[in-house]
Amino acid sequence: MNTYQSEIESYRLCYVEQLTDCIYRVYFTSDFNNQWGDDWNDSPAESNAGEPYNDKTKLTSIIISFDWISDIFYGGKYASVEDLNKKIFPWIKYKEFVIQGGMTRQRFLNECAKYQENIELFVEV
Repeated sequence: MNTYQSEIESYRLCYVEQLTDCIYRVYFTSDFNNQWGDDWNDSPAESNAGEPYNDKTKLTSIIISFDWISDIFYGGKYASVEDLNKKIFPWIKYKEFVIQGGMTRQRFLNECAKYQENIELFVEV
């Protein structure tokens, strides 16, 4: 594993954008405690929040697709990004599959690997 790859494994989940009913873009930041975005304190995140600012931190994202469409809980419909990142609600939940704000990129990938028959990771940008 090269230095860059090792570094981004510790980036922490800061924002999830729902693209369609079953496709989401998951953002990870190099500085979780200082990461912010437009209207991250407004509820619900889905209709208020903007993508993370990248002027002071490094960001990476992964696009994820689920086989489970109707049963996914998306916390962005109910809470602000600020509250989601404080773990008041999970960002995404389906049965035992739980994606929380602040989890490392590596832990996210490990969780996805447990459900590899139902999850497809697309593009990392």
